[in-house]
Amino acid sequence: FIGRDHTLPAVAVAISFRGGPLEEPTVDAGKTALMLNTMLDRSARLDRKQLGGAFDDTAIPQVHVYPDGFLIQATVLLDRLEDFFTVAAEFVQRPNFDAASIEGPRAIILSRLAWRAADPDMLADDLLERIVFGEHHRLAVPLEGTSATVTHLSPATLEDWHHHVVRPERMNIVLAGRVTETDVMPILQKAWGGWKGAGDSPGRMAEGIAQDPAAAPKRTVVYGIARPGLSQTIVRVGRRGLPAAHIDRPVVEVLNMLAAGKASR
Repeated sequence: FIGRDHTLPAVAVAISFRGGPLEEPTVDAGKTALMLNTMLDRSARLDRKQLGGAFDDTAIPQVHVYPDGFLIQATVLLDRLEDFFTVAAEFVQRPNFDAASIEGPRAIILSRLAWRAADPDMLADDLLERIVFGEHHRLAVPLEGTSATVTHLSPATLEDWHHHVVRPERMNIVLAGRVTETDVMPILQKAWGGWKGAGDSPGRMAEGIAQDPAAAPKRTVVYGIARPGLSQTIVRVGRRGLPAAHIDRPVVEVLNMLAAGKASR
């Protein structure tokens, strides 16, 4: 998909993949995040220093993980666009998931999870999600997983997961800015045209995931986590809402922002 705007000095690139956390078993929660961060650390043919140098020469990508997909984003100057897609094809199509490669990204994620467990706001958010979705639902734990699940993820698990979710039939590439179809199609064809996913396609991801029956309380329930040392009480009120792919989800989000704005005044 291409959005042309020649007033911009560069090209915004988004490489997205459908699937990920919602397809993870809860015992492997976080493997999408660890896989994605490892992909940007090194590839099968480029070590950390070489891949970092390639990013410095083109653009430094940012990664985002959502319940039903994940995204690689970068802002690239037009004259570096071909080099960027060559580098992106390298780390997307030929990642390195050996034991040494995953330890650095794993340590970073574990440090973020430790901070999350110590932050009262994050702790309240996580408790609410466990209550709303149920203990056995994938969304009952953070998208990056838990310390226990992330610690046990192996190179073989990440490689198998990469074969499952990082596939051309699940990918979309979106560009916006100083670019035309004539500029970009030869570049994409050169870098990505011959790519085929490993093994048979797993098919499309299911549109959502069933709720844990235990997460449907018959009455109003109040839960609490004791933190006597805090100077204030953190309150969360919530319920299960519309799936992200629902046609009315954007309307509900706008209404929610409007309500929050009125409440803040």
